[in-house]
Amino acid sequence: MLKNWKPNSAERAVLEGRCCGYCQSHTVHFGTRVECPQCKAAVSCDTHGKPLGRVATPYLRYLRSQAHKAFDRIWRSGGMTRPEAYTWLADELGLPKEFTHIGMMGEVTCQRTIATSDAYIKSNISGSYSNQP
Repeated sequence: MLKNWKPNSAERAVLEGRCCGYCQSHTVHFGTRVECPQCKAAVSCDTHGKPLGRVATPYLRYLRSQAHKAFDRIWRSGGMTRPEAYTWLADELGLPKEFTHIGMMGEVTCQRTIATSDAYIKSNISGSYSNQP
């Protein structure tokens, strides 16, 4: 889903170890992860250094994990395939499908994903699928 995404200048600075987009400290590479030692903003990368999402603070990473937990329940319930679930989410959020990737989302979009996914589960799957990740 990220094949057409290119990092902006602030994200390139983070990936190149020049500075954090949140606190302006130098960033450090830890294997396939780039992190700011001061504010703990980070992004994971593939083995070639391509980011797997956007740089995020610890709180945004928490929201993204919660968004995945809520959203993944939809396709894991068997009601739709994973690609169908991403198409549904893109339509619900009014986003282009190619940018409907939780690793690209900010705080507000993560919160909307959680609320939208929870509402879908409650009205379509509630009782037939446990709340397990």
